[in-house]
Amino acid sequence: MTEKIKLIVACEYALYIAAISRVLASERDIEIVAEASKAAEVKRVIRRTKADLILLDMDIANLNPLEVLSLVRKKNPNLGVLLFIMRDYDEERIKRAICAGALGYILKNANAGELIKSIRALVQGEVWIPRKMMAKVISNFSSFQ
Repeated sequence: MTEKIKLIVACEYALYIAAISRVLASERDIEIVAEASKAAEVKRVIRRTKADLILLDMDIANLNPLEVLSLVRKKNPNLGVLLFIMRDYDEERIKRAICAGALGYILKNANAGELIKSIRALVQGEVWIPRKMMAKVISNFSSFQ
């Protein structure tokens, strides 16, 4: 058996955390090693938890995702970041987050299979950006400042 993917779930709402936990419970290769729902908890978990990936809700109150990405690069550089976002999210913020080190994002209305695929893809060194948004997110990188 290969090592399990160690995942941190950082979501503002307990219901999201419970739903994600339930979805991943049957996946033998994925283990949730920490959960966080508040900005201070997210920062503490990043500093103290050995994990492969964090599913990071960009809407946690008082949490600056770019600051979190900077913290990840300084304190836990091997930790991959998968952003968890709403359907109508600001493209500019997504581009900035990807430039700051996020490996991709998944929409909050994604299905369970897509969540599982995205987790596995990022751990294998791939990026994960929904196809509908791929061109929009990367089209302006040459002029991005």
